[in-house]
Amino acid sequence: MGLYNNDDVPGAIVGVLSDENHYKSRMVKETQQGMLDKSKRREPQTSRSTVPNIDEKLCGKKCLKIGNINPKVFIRACNLLNIEHVMGQDWRMLAGQLDYNVTDVQIFGCKENHAETMLKDWDSNQHNYLERVVKELRDMRRADVADLLQKEIDKKGDSCNCPDCGHV
Repeated sequence: MGLYNNDDVPGAIVGVLSDENHYKSRMVKETQQGMLDKSKRREPQTSRSTVPNIDEKLCGKKCLKIGNINPKVFIRACNLLNIEHVMGQDWRMLAGQLDYNVTDVQIFGCKENHAETMLKDWDSNQHNYLERVVKELRDMRRADVADLLQKEIDKKGDSCNCPDCGHV
Protein backbone atom coordinates (compact mmCIF):
# COMPACT_ATOMS: atom_id res chain seq x y z
CA MET A 1 0.00 0.00 0.00
CA GLY A 2 2.55 2.54 -1.02
CA LEU A 3 2.57 5.33 -3.55
CA TYR A 4 2.46 4.32 -7.17
CA ASN A 5 4.82 5.63 -9.78
CA ASN A 6 3.84 5.68 -13.44
CA ASP A 7 5.49 2.28 -13.99
CA ASP A 8 3.21 0.66 -11.38
CA VAL A 9 -0.06 2.11 -12.70
CA PRO A 10 -1.58 0.55 -15.81
CA GLY A 11 -1.53 2.80 -18.89
CA ALA A 12 -5.30 3.05 -19.11
CA ILE A 13 -5.53 4.50 -15.59
CA VAL A 14 -2.69 6.98 -16.24
CA GLY A 15 -4.51 8.01 -19.41
CA VAL A 16 -7.75 8.51 -17.48
CA LEU A 17 -5.96 10.52 -14.80
CA SER A 18 -4.23 12.73 -17.33
CA ASP A 19 -7.48 13.15 -19.28
CA GLU A 20 -9.25 14.12 -16.07
CA ASN A 21 -6.55 16.67 -15.17
CA HIS A 22 -6.66 18.03 -18.72
CA TYR A 23 -10.43 18.30 -18.46
CA LYS A 24 -10.20 20.12 -15.10
CA SER A 25 -7.53 22.52 -16.32
CA ARG A 26 -9.54 23.19 -19.48
CA MET A 27 -12.65 23.90 -17.37
CA VAL A 28 -10.71 26.29 -15.12
CA LYS A 29 -9.28 28.05 -18.16
CA GLU A 30 -12.70 28.35 -19.84
CA THR A 31 -14.27 29.60 -16.62
CA GLN A 32 -11.56 32.22 -16.14
CA GLN A 33 -11.87 33.25 -19.79
CA GLY A 34 -15.64 33.47 -19.41
CA MET A 35 -15.24 35.73 -16.38
CA LEU A 36 -12.91 37.97 -18.32
CA ASP A 37 -15.27 38.11 -21.28
CA LYS A 38 -18.24 38.92 -19.02
CA SER A 39 -16.33 41.67 -17.23
CA LYS A 40 -15.69 43.41 -20.56
CA ARG A 41 -19.38 43.41 -21.50
CA ARG A 42 -21.68 46.06 -20.18
CA GLU A 43 -25.41 45.48 -20.12
CA PRO A 44 -27.49 48.53 -21.03
CA GLN A 45 -29.86 49.84 -18.39
CA THR A 46 -33.27 50.70 -19.80
CA SER A 47 -36.70 51.25 -18.36
CA ARG A 48 -37.64 47.74 -19.54
CA SER A 49 -34.99 46.00 -17.41
CA THR A 50 -35.91 44.13 -14.22
CA VAL A 51 -33.57 46.21 -12.11
CA PRO A 52 -34.14 49.89 -12.81
CA ASN A 53 -31.29 52.28 -13.55
CA ILE A 54 -30.35 54.29 -10.47
CA ASP A 55 -31.20 57.57 -12.25
CA GLU A 56 -34.59 56.31 -13.43
CA LYS A 57 -37.79 57.12 -11.55
CA LEU A 58 -39.62 53.91 -10.70
CA CYS A 59 -43.02 53.34 -12.25
CA GLY A 60 -45.51 53.13 -9.41
CA LYS A 61 -47.59 50.62 -11.33
CA LYS A 62 -44.85 48.24 -12.51
CA CYS A 63 -42.88 48.45 -9.27
CA LEU A 64 -45.77 48.03 -6.85
CA LYS A 65 -44.77 45.99 -3.81
CA ILE A 66 -47.17 43.55 -2.16
CA GLY A 67 -46.80 45.44 1.12
CA ASN A 68 -48.21 48.57 -0.54
CA ILE A 69 -51.58 47.18 -1.58
CA ASN A 70 -54.84 47.28 0.35
CA PRO A 71 -54.36 44.87 3.31
CA LYS A 72 -57.90 43.48 2.90
CA VAL A 73 -57.17 42.59 -0.73
CA PHE A 74 -53.88 40.97 0.28
CA ILE A 75 -55.56 38.84 2.98
CA ARG A 76 -58.31 37.82 0.52
CA ALA A 77 -55.69 36.75 -2.04
CA CYS A 78 -53.79 34.77 0.62
CA ASN A 79 -56.98 33.05 1.78
CA LEU A 80 -57.76 32.01 -1.80
CA LEU A 81 -54.22 30.67 -2.25
CA ASN A 82 -54.33 28.77 1.05
CA ILE A 83 -57.25 26.63 -0.19
CA GLU A 84 -55.84 23.34 -1.48
CA HIS A 85 -56.75 22.64 -5.10
CA VAL A 86 -56.98 19.24 -6.78
CA MET A 87 -54.63 20.44 -9.52
CA GLY A 88 -52.19 21.87 -6.96
CA GLN A 89 -52.83 25.46 -8.04
CA ASP A 90 -52.35 26.87 -4.57
CA TRP A 91 -49.68 28.75 -2.62
CA ARG A 92 -47.22 25.85 -3.03
CA MET A 93 -47.30 26.02 -6.82
CA LEU A 94 -46.95 29.79 -6.67
CA ALA A 95 -43.93 29.40 -4.38
CA GLY A 96 -42.34 27.13 -6.98
CA GLN A 97 -43.13 29.63 -9.73
CA LEU A 98 -41.43 32.32 -7.63
CA ASP A 99 -38.27 30.17 -7.44
CA TYR A 100 -38.61 28.82 -3.91
CA ASN A 101 -37.22 25.34 -3.32
CA VAL A 102 -38.87 22.36 -1.60
CA THR A 103 -37.28 23.15 1.77
CA ASP A 104 -38.59 26.73 1.65
CA VAL A 105 -42.09 25.44 0.85
CA GLN A 106 -41.92 23.02 3.78
CA ILE A 107 -40.87 25.86 6.10
CA PHE A 108 -43.74 28.06 4.90
CA GLY A 109 -46.03 25.06 5.41
CA CYS A 110 -45.22 25.12 9.13
CA LYS A 111 -46.56 28.66 9.47
CA GLU A 112 -50.18 29.51 10.23
CA ASN A 113 -50.89 31.45 7.02
CA HIS A 114 -48.75 29.79 4.36
CA ALA A 115 -49.46 32.14 1.47
CA GLU A 116 -49.08 35.29 3.55
CA THR A 117 -45.75 34.15 4.98
CA MET A 118 -44.42 33.16 1.56
CA LEU A 119 -45.57 36.35 -0.20
CA LYS A 120 -44.23 38.64 2.54
CA ASP A 121 -40.89 36.83 2.37
CA TRP A 122 -40.84 37.15 -1.43
CA ASP A 123 -41.82 40.83 -1.22
CA SER A 124 -38.91 41.54 1.14
CA ASN A 125 -36.48 41.26 -1.81
CA GLN A 126 -35.87 44.73 -3.22
CA HIS A 127 -36.73 43.94 -6.84
CA ASN A 128 -39.70 41.59 -6.40
CA TYR A 129 -42.90 43.27 -7.53
CA LEU A 130 -46.59 42.40 -7.56
CA GLU A 131 -46.64 42.37 -11.36
CA ARG A 132 -44.55 39.15 -11.35
CA VAL A 133 -46.93 37.48 -8.89
CA VAL A 134 -49.88 38.30 -11.16
CA LYS A 135 -48.03 36.91 -14.19
CA GLU A 136 -47.25 33.65 -12.36
CA LEU A 137 -50.85 33.36 -11.14
CA ARG A 138 -52.09 33.73 -14.73
CA ASP A 139 -49.62 31.04 -15.84
CA MET A 140 -51.07 28.82 -13.09
CA ARG A 141 -54.58 29.54 -14.38
CA ARG A 142 -55.58 31.29 -11.16
CA ALA A 143 -57.43 34.21 -12.73
CA ASP A 144 -59.49 34.67 -9.55
CA VAL A 145 -56.45 35.74 -7.53
CA ALA A 146 -54.64 37.37 -10.47
CA ASP A 147 -57.64 39.60 -11.27
CA LEU A 148 -57.97 40.61 -7.62
CA LEU A 149 -54.32 41.71 -7.49
CA GLN A 150 -54.40 43.25 -10.98
CA LYS A 151 -57.10 45.66 -9.79
CA GLU A 152 -54.66 46.92 -7.15
CA ILE A 153 -51.98 47.42 -9.80
CA ASP A 154 -54.45 49.29 -12.00
CA LYS A 155 -55.49 51.55 -9.11
CA LYS A 156 -51.84 52.42 -8.52
CA GLY A 157 -51.41 53.10 -12.24
CA ASP A 158 -54.16 55.70 -12.10
CA SER A 159 -52.06 57.72 -9.65
CA CYS A 160 -48.69 57.05 -11.31
CA ASN A 161 -47.14 59.99 -13.14
CA CYS A 162 -44.59 58.15 -15.25
CA PRO A 163 -44.62 58.31 -19.08
CA ASP A 164 -45.15 54.53 -19.37
CA CYS A 165 -48.53 54.75 -17.65
CA GLY A 166 -49.64 57.70 -19.74
CA HIS A 167 -50.43 59.92 -16.78
CA VAL A 168 -47.80 62.60 -17.33
